[in-house]
Amino acid sequence: ELLSYLKALESMGLGLLYENKKVKIKHSIDTIELDVLKENLKSHSINKPIQYHFTTTSTNHLAVNNKVPSLYICDHQSQGKGRQNKTWVTPLGQSVALSISHAFDCGLSDISGLSTVIGVAIIKTIEQLGGQGMGLKWPNDIIGKNGKIAGILIEASGNTKSCFVVIGIGLNWSVRQSILEKVDKKCMNVGLKNISRTRFIAALIINVSQLIQEFSQNKLENIIPIWKKYDCYTGKAIDVIQDKKTKVAKYLGINSQGYLLVEMQGKTKLLSSGEVTIRKTEDKPKG
Repeated sequence: ELLSYLKALESMGLGLLYENKKVKIKHSIDTIELDVLKENLKSHSINKPIQYHFTTTSTNHLAVNNKVPSLYICDHQSQGKGRQNKTWVTPLGQSVALSISHAFDCGLSDISGLSTVIGVAIIKTIEQLGGQGMGLKWPNDIIGKNGKIAGILIEASGNTKSCFVVIGIGLNWSVRQSILEKVDKKCMNVGLKNISRTRFIAALIINVSQLIQEFSQNKLENIIPIWKKYDCYTGKAIDVIQDKKTKVAKYLGINSQGYLLVEMQGKTKLLSSGEVTIRKTEDKPKG
């Protein structure tokens, strides 16, 4: 029975070493201290209930099915979700898997730039805690020198007057190299020194809350200048992949609603994140 538990942990991405009838974890696990997290959030007047799960299908799935604005954290996701039905790998104890649900008193069309806000919040958190060399890729990726560090998945429901939004954030914290190498996109860990996962999650929730407030009051007016500083693609030639067709375009940045502006065949076009994927023209996928 013990062996089946150990095998289950291994299937969740934990690296185990079996020697002389002893079992050791091959890598360090930085546990999430919920009491510390709650105190930290309380001191910033963030009182959303916290749901912690050791393992779950996906934190976004939990959040979408509960209409009370809350915070969801887990140590392992069996069906972590990315954009456009892609999977997000969340090995046990090696990632930040967080969903924040929020009720906006504006219509669905008014939150079109929200992934821009969350991207800026993630970058801000990483830099506050000593990280450097990060960039933002429209609409929802945080990129480091050797690949993707974090992704954002936003799911919203509502009408023209109000909406309920789930903000999912997945971040590679200390994912084992052997797992990173299996992902079809180049990925890397955030690599913050002497910072606990708990402290990072607290800082991230605080920054997201503050920037959501800013967004609710002023939309993207004060957020776009920050985004531009970190935008990886400014002035680059890009491939725009839409309906399985690839077209080359010039990247012009984002507009005041968070839509992408590109130049294609001499014309400026506006693209929304739901319909396209972009990549630098020289960045072909692995394999």
